[in-house]
Amino acid sequence: KVSTLKVRGLDLRVSGRLQTGTSVFAWDCKKHPPHRTVEVESMSGFVSMQGEIIRGKIRLTPGCDVVQVLSLEKYVEGLVNAEFSSKWSETAVEAQIIAARTYAYKKWLKTRGLSGEFDVEATIKDQVYGGFKLEDAQASRLVSNTRGRILMERSGSGWQPISAYYHSTCGGRTELASEVWGGGGSHTVVCEGCRKSPRFHWETRVELSELKAHLPNSGGAIRKLGFEDEIIVASRTRSGRIKRLRWGHWEFKASELRLWLGPLRIQSTWFEPHIRRDFHGKAWLEIRGLGYGHGVGMCQYGAKDLGERGMSTQGILAHYYPGTNIQKLW
Repeated sequence: KVSTLKVRGLDLRVSGRLQTGTSVFAWDCKKHPPHRTVEVESMSGFVSMQGEIIRGKIRLTPGCDVVQVLSLEKYVEGLVNAEFSSKWSETAVEAQIIAARTYAYKKWLKTRGLSGEFDVEATIKDQVYGGFKLEDAQASRLVSNTRGRILMERSGSGWQPISAYYHSTCGGRTELASEVWGGGGSHTVVCEGCRKSPRFHWETRVELSELKAHLPNSGGAIRKLGFEDEIIVASRTRSGRIKRLRWGHWEFKASELRLWLGPLRIQSTWFEPHIRRDFHGKAWLEIRGLGYGHGVGMCQYGAKDLGERGMSTQGILAHYYPGTNIQKLW
C-alpha cells in the first residue's frame, strides 16, 4: 500500500470544503487518527487518483483504503461488463443485473448501521466492479429498464431479498449454498447450456512438492508422503462436487485445495484427481474438472444460453432461483 493518496479534480469538495479550480488533495494515511476518514468529490462528478478516473464521491481511510460512494444503480452499471457482458442477449443481461443488484442490496441491508467503512468489495469476494471505464450505453439502458427490481422470497408473513449468488459456469448442475458456506439453501438445478462455456472443461497438473507445501507438517509425517499413496475422494456433495479428499492419513477439503493453488488452476470442486507416472518414475497429480466457480445460484453461461434460446428475464431467474419473486422496490 502507498502511504499517501493524491486525488485530482475540478472544484474539489473535501469533507464539505470547496477548493475551486483544478486542484490536488493529498491524504497522508499515517498522520490521521485511526477512526478518521475524509470524503472527496468533484463538482464535475469525476475525480482522478493513481491514474484512474473514478465516478462520484470517494472516502479515504487512515489505512489508505479507497471507498467509492455511489448509488446502487450506478454501482450495477459498473459491474455489468466486469462480471458478464452487455453484448449477451437482453433477457440474460437483465436477469444477471437483477441478481447483482439483489446481492448488493442484501449486503447493504446487513452492513448499514455497522461501523464498517464499505458495503461490498470490488473483487470476487463480492462482485467484480469495473467502474466507469467499463460502462457502456447498453449496460446503462438495461440497468435503467430494471431499475429497483429485487429478487425476493417469502419469510414468515412477509418478503425479504435473497442472497443472489451466481458464478461463471456450473458444469451441468448448480450447488447448494449450504454445501459451500453452510446455512440455508435448498435448491439445485440442472443446467445444460453452460456446456458452451470456454471453462466447462479444465485440467491442471500439480507437483508433489506443491501439495506438500500446503499441508501441516506435524512430526515430519507429510515429508514421508509420496504419490505412491493414492489421493482418493473421501466424500461428495449431492451435486457430485468433492467435499473432502484423503491422501495417506491426511484428509482435507476440496475447497482448501482450491484456495491453496488458486481458483484459476482449481477452477471448481467438481473434479477427478489421478496420480500419473512417466517412464522415469516421476509422478504428479492430474486433475480434470467441470465448471468455474462455487456453483451456487445462477450459472452465468447457462443464463446466456437460456437467453439465446428466447427465455424471458423472469423465466431465467425462476429457473436458477426457484420460489422467488421479482419486486420493484424503488
